[in-house]
Amino acid sequence: MRGKQHLVMVRPFEGGLLLEQLRYANEVRSFEDVPLEEGDVDASELDLAVKLVDQASSDAFQATDYKDDVHERMLDLIEQKVDGEDIAMVAQEEPQTQIIDPMAALKASLAEEGSERKPAKAAEGEKKKGPARKRATN
Repeated sequence: MRGKQHLVMVRPFEGGLLLEQLRYANEVRSFEDVPLEEGDVDASELDLAVKLVDQASSDAFQATDYKDDVHERMLDLIEQKVDGEDIAMVAQEEPQTQIIDPMAALKASLAEEGSERKPAKAAEGEKKKGPARKRATN
């Protein structure tokens, strides 16, 4: 695991064993160390927060619905290099940023019909673009 020491727990899972990474005590802050501010919460903000949590929550988490795109792109680059291809990286232009009102954006997202939270998937037949490439130097 990348040459570091980790605290783990081995537990039974679906007829096999599962290795689960834990945290050391010094990595976990106690609630006494977390500053909590006292204050009034506006009823509309509380209502918005409850709606956002309800929208984002799910009864079932399916890890197979998610994938590590960075890992997949890295494996593709490794395969290209093994096949003797030159790996070229092209600098990409930074996207223009827009300044938006977060509360307005959150309210608009809640107002959308059928706005269930699902993992993003490429449209069928649509090929995902890999990372920008530049020529590797040896």
